[in-house]
Amino acid sequence: ADRLLEMVNLSGCRDRRIGDLSGGELQRLLLALALGREPELLLLDEPISSVDAGSREDLIHLLARLRREFGFTQLMVSHDLLPSLAAADHLICLDRRTVAEGSPAGLAAGGALRSFFPGLAPDFFAEAGAGEGAHA
Repeated sequence: ADRLLEMVNLSGCRDRRIGDLSGGELQRLLLALALGREPELLLLDEPISSVDAGSREDLIHLLARLRREFGFTQLMVSHDLLPSLAAADHLICLDRRTVAEGSPAGLAAGGALRSFFPGLAPDFFAEAGAGEGAHA
């Protein structure tokens, strides 16, 4: 248990109550619990929705590192486009059907995401960049 807490940067929280953890800390604790089962597939439903912007970025980088170390496949559901672009190497956009599918960079370059998210600033996709190996 201590090794898993250390892997998700929670070694200093070992004696804290769950209710006292921040949203990001709680997500990392849940991630540690899941990793203890050595999964081949990790399903994440809105893992970054309850965390602040700084913790969101940290969690995305942590997931990328853990995927490399543990070798699991990650399937992430998110309504948050920018973190999805940063976390994914393959993106599927759904609206009652598959609207767009492919690499984040390919979808942004081809304009598929611009038509799906028409209200985004023109430079939004330049900020997004390609991901680090997840599936969103």
